[in-house]
Amino acid sequence: MKYKIDPKHPKPLATAQRKRMQAVADMPDEAIDYSDIPALSPAFWAAHRPARAEPKAQVTLRIDRDVLDYFKDGGAGYQTRINDVLRSFVAAHTSDRR
Repeated sequence: MKYKIDPKHPKPLATAQRKRMQAVADMPDEAIDYSDIPALSPAFWAAHRPARAEPKAQVTLRIDRDVLDYFKDGGAGYQTRINDVLRSFVAAHTSDRR
């Protein structure tokens, strides 16, 4: 049997599920066990690039040589990988500024 999930119209959570979700939401980040989440590999980043709604801006940026070498060692697309890491950082810290 196959099920289709519509992310725009999710099935309502049961009371127990809502309580569990709220319990996790109320926990400080340091108390949440992330050990069962695997590290994201370079293959993941290669296959999961978000669509860009607007063109990128060209800038000059000074980066430590070892950091630049790390990204360049991954081959073509190193600037996009740097952008993806910066985007991830911004997403993780956006709520901190509100």
